[in-house]
Amino acid sequence: MQNIPGLNDGDDNQGGLRFLLFLPIDELESIPIPDTNGVVDLETFVENQDVEFFYCQFTLDSARFKEDEETSGNGPYYKQLIEAAVPKDYSFRRKQFTDMENYEYLVVGIGNTGKAFMVGEIDEDGNKSGMRLKKKFDTQDKFKDHTSYTLQFYKESKQCAIAVINVSFLDLSTAVPVDNGISNIGLVEIGGFPSG
Repeated sequence: MQNIPGLNDGDDNQGGLRFLLFLPIDELESIPIPDTNGVVDLETFVENQDVEFFYCQFTLDSARFKEDEETSGNGPYYKQLIEAAVPKDYSFRRKQFTDMENYEYLVVGIGNTGKAFMVGEIDEDGNKSGMRLKKKFDTQDKFKDHTSYTLQFYKESKQCAIAVINVSFLDLSTAVPVDNGISNIGLVEIGGFPSG
């Protein structure tokens, strides 16, 4: 047992997510086992597999990650939820989001502090378990409000989210959250997002 320290001097502690990356977990052969510190090196993981991530460009200050630990007769498990608001009811959104509900995803989130995590697993037998997606649409009721979809990636797992390091090699310049009412969900090839 050891002491539980508070915030170290100079450490950031902002809430919310800054970036959200995902890919269908069926595209993966394996997911690295975390090292002895419980961490996965994202750069090494990506170099070892031929994968393409998608990014979700969401409304500024609308994305969060929650992980609640619960206990059952089989021991502890985790309820994991990522939410992000994607603005506008473009005609393609409903079909795109409905199609996305047919898959499970490995999701990487990067918080406003720069700390990153990954949710999704493949066990020793090759069984894949990723986050599912559901959508909620709301026009709001006031003229000054904004129409948006709330995307929810959700999962129950025996494994808590895995800490991820070495995300700085990704060019996230076009994946930043927006606050101007325009949003894109676009394909990213690892090593850089498409410009424009």
